Parts: sequence; structure tokens; C-alpha cells
Amino acid sequence: MALNDELQNYVPGSTQRLDEAFFARNSVDVAKDLLGRYLVRKFDNGRYVVGQIREVAAFQGETDQSAEGMLNQAGIISVNNRYGNFLFDISTGRQNQASCVSFRAAAFYFDEVTEANGPGNLTKSLGIDQDFNDMLVGRCNDLWIEGDAVSVGEKYRTGMTTKTENFCGSYRIRD
Repeated sequence: MALNDELQNYVPGSTQRLDEAFFARNSVDVAKDLLGRYLVRKFDNGRYVVGQIREVAAFQGETDQSAEGMLNQAGIISVNNRYGNFLFDISTGRQNQASCVSFRAAAFYFDEVTEANGPGNLTKSLGIDQDFNDMLVGRCNDLWIEGDAVSVGEKYRTGMTTKTENFCGSYRIRD
């Protein structure tokens, strides 16, 4: 089944949510393993929006520009306002060792498959704001990640124009 067919037919809650144990690993390994899984957002009116994770970035090590959330225990959501947009990260590794994955793109199915490219567009599409900051993703009732490990063909490292000393790589699904 093609990725787009899987997305169109995916039922939220049909697979187990990822918990903090999933995120308690090296950020590069977590980033690669997130590709193809589902980011689920439940709104107050009971509506679900499901996005298939298409691009993430891995960060390791603290710098002057690092988000505070990188030091949290594994699985904690961090939402930061940068460049006029909310950016969404989840801490990885161990507490007090700066490490996280940053969500960059996801595909959604409405009447057709639509991709939200860029971290600001992704958070806007899912209505993610600072109310989610410091929540444990595995126990959050309004935002979580689920899905089995999937074979997504060749996962590959992409180039980014802005590199920092703690940037480990950006990983994207090749369609």
C-alpha cells in the first residue's frame, strides 16, 4: 500500500501511542524512526486531524540558540516562538543532556493529500501553540504520535541552509 493510501485510510487510535521510552534514545535514531508514523491532533470539538510525519530534524548538544526543552526528560513537548511562528520539538535522550527532534513537515488527507512543509506551517495546520509546552507526548490527550514502524522506502538526509553546531541532520521521506 502506498504511503498516501495509508494516510487516507488511517484510523486514529488503531495503533499504540509512542511513549517516553521511544524518545529515550539518540536524536538521530528517533528522527529516522519517526518518519512515516502519524501525528494525531484531537480538537475540543472531537475532530481529529492526522498527519503522516514526512520530515524531522535531529539536534544534539547545547548551544546559545538551543531551545530550553532540549534539556527535558525524553518525550516532553517543547513549543517555542521563533521567527514569528511556533516551532514544535520533542526532547530525546536523557534529562539534562541537550537533545531533541524538531518536526518540519507532515502530509494530511482532507479531500486530497496535502503537505504542510516547514515547522511554522506544520504547527498552524495542527493548531499547536504554547499550551502544549512541557506536556509528555505519550500522555497528552490532544496531541500524540502513533503508528507502527513502517517501510517508507529510502529515508534520506537532506541539506538545510541554516546549520548550527548542534544540528545532526534533517531526515525526509522520499516519495
